[in-house]
Amino acid sequence: MYERQVFIDRFNSLRDRKGLTYEDISRNTGLNSSTIRKAATSGNPSAKTLYAMCDYLNVSADYLLGLSDNY
Repeated sequence: MYERQVFIDRFNSLRDRKGLTYEDISRNTGLNSSTIRKAATSGNPSAKTLYAMCDYLNVSADYLLGLSDNY
């Protein structure tokens, strides 16, 4: 089952470990930084946002959504 807090924690942990700001991710994904910030705080990204985040961070959607512990 998908838990919003797991997404929030995992996304922000990855972002912090890589030293990335919302603006860094925005520049490299084409997503608006406010879209990224909203997803990071609400834990409810759209499919497009989730795909772009996973692609840029090089992790699976299952990992970010807490469905798997494997990147």
